[in-house]
Amino acid sequence: GQRSEILLCPLHGELDLAAQRAAIDPAPAGRRKVVLATNIAETSLTINGVRVVVDAGLARVPRFDPGSGMTRLDTQRISRASATQRAGRAGRLEPGVCYRLWSADQQEQLAAYAGAEILQADLAGLALQLARWGVTPNQLAWLDPPPSAAYAQAQDLLQRLGALNDDGTLTRHGQAMAELPAHPRIAHLLLRGQSLGLAQMACDVAALLGERDILRGAGADLHSRLVLLSGEERAARGAQGGVQRARQLARQYRGYLRGQPEAAVADPEHPRWLGALLALAYPDRVAQQRRPGGAEYRLANGRAALFSETDNLMKQPWLVIADLGSRQGQREERIYLAADFDPTLFDTVLAEQVRNVDQLDWDEREGVLRAERQRKVGELVLSREPLTGLDESARSRALVNLVRRKGLELLPWTPELRQWQ
Repeated sequence: GQRSEILLCPLHGELDLAAQRAAIDPAPAGRRKVVLATNIAETSLTINGVRVVVDAGLARVPRFDPGSGMTRLDTQRISRASATQRAGRAGRLEPGVCYRLWSADQQEQLAAYAGAEILQADLAGLALQLARWGVTPNQLAWLDPPPSAAYAQAQDLLQRLGALNDDGTLTRHGQAMAELPAHPRIAHLLLRGQSLGLAQMACDVAALLGERDILRGAGADLHSRLVLLSGEERAARGAQGGVQRARQLARQYRGYLRGQPEAAVADPEHPRWLGALLALAYPDRVAQQRRPGGAEYRLANGRAALFSETDNLMKQPWLVIADLGSRQGQREERIYLAADFDPTLFDTVLAEQVRNVDQLDWDEREGVLRAERQRKVGELVLSREPLTGLDESARSRALVNLVRRKGLELLPWTPELRQWQ
């Protein structure tokens, strides 16, 4: 239990102003204050009256995974430079003491400095600006050159968002995206939302994606956040700061969007446009339910994600996931924020996300050639129809595919052939 003479104050970026003040202001006379802080306290803040620092030696660091196109928070050991910085908190205003929760031996093993952010960051914004300047990374001098895998992934995303031509130059849409002060995914969502006559909702959605969740612990459905933002319901006291910041951001975005809609949709108030707008920002996170009513979904990028507890959205066979992540040691991503999605949108406003793939394969069990045309969004198959009238070269390709998959074990080996091999 908490003792009455001790004030416990958390300090992190999501707190409202009053709670941040409580952590920073001096403790009232006769009471001790314990501040539980993230590495926000490592930098520019001076917290009055701190004489003792207890350092766990850990920090949560955003790491971008080019394979999934997602940024996740990893808990990792801090550097020696960081440890020195944290210890310095104890003696800012008077002599103090720092307790480090690791041994002197472990101290020797810490990295001298934290790694450069460019080595772990999402490079989509950088790739867009370099294309705007008309240069490639190898034409510039870097302290740390951007990693080629992450950069290629960024260019791939920009191509999917229609910002780059095949030769890597900017399209007109890409030029407009580069002029907006927002991540390329958000810029694409704003511009396409504007051209569909959904500017109001697009700006609100962009603001929700740019802020931390304004409605913590209230299920994963993004519709409820949209209602809160539009002012139809009052925010709870703790959430008011977040709602105000999101509204201000939405107003800023509205100020950037000019011009008339090009192909305005008929019913701009319809709730299904939330899913459409999210799919513009996150084409790789459109997700299909594995089993009806189940918690697990398969994303267009090939990954799996699941609800860690029962959620209303599990009634939906299709979702777009706005926020997901995993802790270390978890295999699947957890779904934090999402919205229902109407797959018929792939026939109209999201048609550019669909590709036709001709799949040729040999069915060993039945000994026949299976050939079908699949309509796909990323790794998800929307529909399939049989392909007929295949020529000899197509049949050979299918057999070669089978041998590639199964190896030479398929062939009718005899002991003599093995010997000869």
